[in-house]
Amino acid sequence: MKKFLKVTGIVLGSIILLIVIAGIAFKIWINVNIGKAGMTEDWDDSYGQIDADLKYGDKEANVLDIYLPAEKGNDEYQALMLFVHGGGWTEGTKKEMGFAARRYAKEGYVTANMNYDLLREDGPASVYTMLEDINNAIKFVKRYTDERGYNIDRMSIGGISAGAHLAQLYALKCGKESPIPIVFIEERVGPSDLNKVFVVVHDSIDPGVIKLAHEYDSPTFSELKRMVSPATGSDFKPEELSKQDLDSLLRLASPITYVDSTSMPIVMAYGGKDPLVPYVHGYEMDSAYTANGIDHVFLQFPNSTHWLAEDPDMAQKFTEHVKAYCKKYFGY
Repeated sequence: MKKFLKVTGIVLGSIILLIVIAGIAFKIWINVNIGKAGMTEDWDDSYGQIDADLKYGDKEANVLDIYLPAEKGNDEYQALMLFVHGGGWTEGTKKEMGFAARRYAKEGYVTANMNYDLLREDGPASVYTMLEDINNAIKFVKRYTDERGYNIDRMSIGGISAGAHLAQLYALKCGKESPIPIVFIEERVGPSDLNKVFVVVHDSIDPGVIKLAHEYDSPTFSELKRMVSPATGSDFKPEELSKQDLDSLLRLASPITYVDSTSMPIVMAYGGKDPLVPYVHGYEMDSAYTANGIDHVFLQFPNSTHWLAEDPDMAQKFTEHVKAYCKKYFGY
């Protein structure tokens, strides 16, 4: 546990300067392009009940919303869809995934969107604690819905950007211990291979047209290595970390590392012009899933940057595929 905490602190520290800008960009973008990206959904009381700001843990950030649909889609059992917000692991709130919770609750599924403890200089948060938050949120939803007469026996997990990274990592690394069995993942622009964060993607979705953005011994990369939060409790010294060590640590916190023949199906979307999470992340996941013979959908948004707003037709296709997976793997 301590080793993983140390490792994940290093990983997040190394990539934080490239990803944190996503949170700022999101605030500007969200009021302009959410419709084009398929990130709006209406709601009124006829669709169901929203139980908001429920505490699932002891930390201030441990709150979530649960959407209970007016019509249960199955009288014998129900399914949960859990959504994790983005924001570069340092920003964002559950409200940013509210559109998804509303959309699929209207289809008859119990849904939830959660906050989690964010990375900060004076706190203990790390990838490890974020995975713990997800696990605790699932436990809470199971208890809460059991008490209200639901029988949730399967679920999906998804998110966007950093939230998609956490959703993938939890499902693929920790999914076998999930309090509710995870039957599929749905994610948008999640960093799946942290060794591929430092790349430049040219005006092409060809995964071969990439190069490292920073050489290991460059001043910029050396500075990134020093961006380790003291709150992780790590005694790591940047100058002692070799390129091989860093590559190994990045793999440990990369969802793609845990893909094998027992992994759950996935629907994923990536932008061909995304400067923050390059298209190669989706290409590699697609290749890994194909090699292991696992059911999956890989959607390419050829004209889109990080928030996938430039291909509205593909946003609709993403929703259609997720709904199809719900029927296929939830059974209703």
